[in-house]
Amino acid sequence: MRRLRKLLALPLADQWLAAEAAVWLALAQLLLAVLPFRWIAISLGPLARERSDGAVAPVDLIRQAQVRRIGQTVERTARHLPWTALCLPQALAARAMLGRRGIPATVHFGMALSDDETTDQEATEGGRRMLAHAWVTVGRTGVVGTPAAGRFAVVARFTHETGNHETGNHETDGQTVG
Repeated sequence: MRRLRKLLALPLADQWLAAEAAVWLALAQLLLAVLPFRWIAISLGPLARERSDGAVAPVDLIRQAQVRRIGQTVERTARHLPWTALCLPQALAARAMLGRRGIPATVHFGMALSDDETTDQEATEGGRRMLAHAWVTVGRTGVVGTPAAGRFAVVARFTHETGNHETGNHETDGQTVG
């Protein structure tokens, strides 16, 4: 009940944005449960490469504020859902919300080894687990998942931002994408 009161205390525009985030988070969770990732990857845009000059398109101040607001709303809404929406559903929801507004974004996927050792069967040979993370950026502006991104090695990036595309077919999980 307290959460509902907090939501209703927000300005109407923020209420609508939170409702949109909840819908996209639910849809992302559902799609991840029923579709193979290679099908979802197609909707994220072409597989991207690092640009040799390291340049990315600048984001103007108005758009940067909108991008940050979308990211904050997705993360806040995810914390208040009756299910756990981790980084991947958040990244998919943020990407969808940005795309709906014509804002090109990049979805990053990274891998890292855990810091703690485990005796789990899922552990790697050295006793550490492989961790995966997804995050979204617009230019150099972080949208969702970026605080944790620094410890992950990027294994794939899908983007609609200009100047970052590979050419030809691309492989993800052994399946051709794009």
